[in-house]
Amino acid sequence: MYQLQISVDPSLLEKEIVRKEIYQSIISNLKKTLIPYFKSSKDIDFLLLRYIFSKNSCFPNSQEPVLIPGVCKPAEDQLNKDFIHFNIKLPPKNYIKIIEDSITAGLKKLNDVKSLDIDFSVTENGKYKYKNIIVDDFGNLISSQTDKNKQKLLIAASMRYKYMNIGTHGLALDYASIGFKPTDAVTEGFGGVFNHYFDNFCSAFPDLEAPFGSIGNFFSVEQFPTKVVHVNPPYDETVMTQVVKRVRYMLDKDPSYTFVLTFPDWPNFKAKDDISKDSRTYKVKRFEKGNLIFIDYFEGKRIAPVKIIMIYIGNDKHFIPEF
Repeated sequence: MYQLQISVDPSLLEKEIVRKEIYQSIISNLKKTLIPYFKSSKDIDFLLLRYIFSKNSCFPNSQEPVLIPGVCKPAEDQLNKDFIHFNIKLPPKNYIKIIEDSITAGLKKLNDVKSLDIDFSVTENGKYKYKNIIVDDFGNLISSQTDKNKQKLLIAASMRYKYMNIGTHGLALDYASIGFKPTDAVTEGFGGVFNHYFDNFCSAFPDLEAPFGSIGNFFSVEQFPTKVVHVNPPYDETVMTQVVKRVRYMLDKDPSYTFVLTFPDWPNFKAKDDISKDSRTYKVKRFEKGNLIFIDYFEGKRIAPVKIIMIYIGNDKHFIPEF
């Protein structure tokens, strides 16, 4: 029998369904005119995800984790870069307006949710079902919980990761392969409830993941619980540029930290090149494509997607196992 150990919003899953519907409606509106410019409709999913991730870096303390309100120049810059990259001959500002108007209307709809959650069920193949939505139990984390409210949080998280198509944006390094243990004094700068390794981790959705160890959004944390922080962010240029700014800010406040940044080794990536030459950077390692393995916890596979650069910056006195 379930015991309720934490309290959650009694409309938690109902609200997540509304977020899902709003998010998917934004994608549908973008696809109406953008689809001719893309080889795959998934590219439009990722375009919106990059925009939202950039807003997440602008407003890391936002009470709303997905439909984040407010003007964010880095997000606008990211969309402009995407339009240039995909050679889209349309004004980006029109699409920023589509997204932002949808967010504003969506927030009103979200605030109007009054329906209480009903019970969820377990399917014959071990997945979870809420109404007509089938939810994956990544790593059997949902079934491992004895608290029904924690299960609800994980069901909502699984739904969110799926409708936002986070997938390969959440690749994790294989820390165990070089001798790390989850309890080591290391903080994972970008993790998630389904794809973190260390006990200390930051995540984009602490609204759902805090009860499972998330210490908050990387961009909002003012003091990390450990002096070594591994930072493997989504490989979006705008987000990584924001990461570089944040790392410098944190080191200016407390030079005893060591940050290990894992970025794609793209050419002409200014933020990467600048921090590689920072006076506090004491080691730079490069890996050819195929030589550094990442774990995709969502698909249960290991991949080596691109050339990688690993930048060690800060206090060089910490012992850190190396890839």
